[in-house]
Amino acid sequence: MIRLTAVALVMSLVVVASGCSIGRDRDSDSNGDGAVLESGESLGSIERLPGGTPAASDVRTLLSAQCADGVLTLRTNREEIASPMDCGQMLPEGVIARFIGQPVAIRAQEGRLIVENPTAGTMDFPAAEPRVTEIASAP
Repeated sequence: MIRLTAVALVMSLVVVASGCSIGRDRDSDSNGDGAVLESGESLGSIERLPGGTPAASDVRTLLSAQCADGVLTLRTNREEIASPMDCGQMLPEGVIARFIGQPVAIRAQEGRLIVENPTAGTMDFPAAEPRVTEIASAP
């Protein structure tokens, strides 16, 4: 009887876990191009404590930021975010270099992607319907 209860408990945990995504509850599109990061949603956060001290929560490391063929691609150690963007609006490499290898939080806000680091500041990219794809294994 105890063994049967344990098996039922494990099976119910598997069913619950298979219906959840890590930290987000978004639908993927039918093409498998990733889940849309809606305005107001974020991947991680950096809050300001009284006195202005930054406090990071669930941050990720920015590995690259590039624009090619009209698509902005931000890659972190946990996911890849892609969005249509005029590559002529890409930030200078010197600005982006300050964020590479650093912990960041990324949020969608009214057609923009905001990348924030507690010490480097923020980067702001135009981004219509950014799509997030989880990375299977961290580099």
